[in-house]
Amino acid sequence: MENILEIGTPYFDEQNRFCVDVTDPKKGRNTIWYKTDAEYNEYFCMDRNDGVVVNLLTYAMEKQYNIKSNLPITERLKYQLSEYLIPFISNNSSVFHQIKILAPIIGSAEKNNKAVGASLSGGVDSFFTIYNHLDREEVSYNITHLTFFNAGHAGLGEEGRRKYEQRIEWIADVAKEFGVNLLTVDSNVNDFLDQDHISTHSLRTLSIPLLLQKLFSRYLFASGYRIEEFQYSDGDTADYDLLIVQCLTTDKLTFVLSGGEKSRIEKVKYIVNKDLVHRIISNQPYNLPDFPSASLLSIGVAPTTPHSSALHMKNHSALYG
Repeated sequence: MENILEIGTPYFDEQNRFCVDVTDPKKGRNTIWYKTDAEYNEYFCMDRNDGVVVNLLTYAMEKQYNIKSNLPITERLKYQLSEYLIPFISNNSSVFHQIKILAPIIGSAEKNNKAVGASLSGGVDSFFTIYNHLDREEVSYNITHLTFFNAGHAGLGEEGRRKYEQRIEWIADVAKEFGVNLLTVDSNVNDFLDQDHISTHSLRTLSIPLLLQKLFSRYLFASGYRIEEFQYSDGDTADYDLLIVQCLTTDKLTFVLSGGEKSRIEKVKYIVNKDLVHRIISNQPYNLPDFPSASLLSIGVAPTTPHSSALHMKNHSALYG
C-alpha cells in the first residue's frame, strides 16, 4: 500500500459543519469536521485545502505519509511548506520526516473581509497581544475578532469537548469586555491526530485561519519566547514560530508573531495594571477552574519573585499563551 494521506473535497454536512474526508493508509477513511457559528460559514474556502493540509502536516511527517490533496493549495503556501518548513523540521527532527505535498496549485483567495484575528487563550502572551493591538495608529493591525479554537489544548474526545465548551462562556465575557467579535471553532481533528499538543500546537491553531482566508487578512499569533531564542525543538513548535508564521503566510492572509521582542516580565509589566487583568488576578468576577487564566495569577508575585514567576508562565505559554 502506498504511503499517501489523501484529502478529499470539502463540503457542509447536515449539521452545518465544514467537513473533509481524509483517507489514511492504516486508519482508512475518516471525516474531519469544523463547526463555527453559521454567520461565518461563507468565509470557509471551498476551492482549496490549505488549512487541512497544514493541520495534518506533522501527522503525515510523523507517519511518513506523502499528502495528496484532491483540491489545490495556494501556490505561495505550497512553495513555502515544500522549500522551507518541511525541510527545516525534517532536517532537525528525530520524529518528523521529509514528505511531499502532491497537489495542484491555485492563486490567492478572491474574497477577503479584511478581519484581524488573535487568539484569546487567557494567558500572559495572549493578553499582551490583545492590549497591544486594540487602538493602534496602524489601524489595519487593530483586532476585529478574538478567536477560541478547539485545537487540542482541552484534550481528546467528549471530555475534551466538554472542557472546551465550558471555557467558551469565560472567553465570551472577556471578548465582550474588549468590544470585539468572538469567533469559536470546534473540531474533531484532535481525535484523528492523537498527537502531543505542545509539539504541534502552532500548526494546529494557525491552520484554522487558513480555512477562513476569506475572512482574515491578518492573524496575530502570540509568541511564547523572545525572537533571539529561536531554535528547533521536537517538543514545542513555539521555539520556531518565527519560521512557521512566515511559511504559512499567503498573499491574502498574513500571520504576525506578536510579542517576540518582549520578555515575559516585560509583558507582565505591560498588562498587570489593566482593569480586566486585575479583576482576573483577583478572581472577580471570573472564576473558572481548570482554565489558563490561572497562569495570570502568578503575575501577582512577579515583582517579588521574577524568576520563578517567569518560569511558571513560560511553562504555560505553549498551551495557553
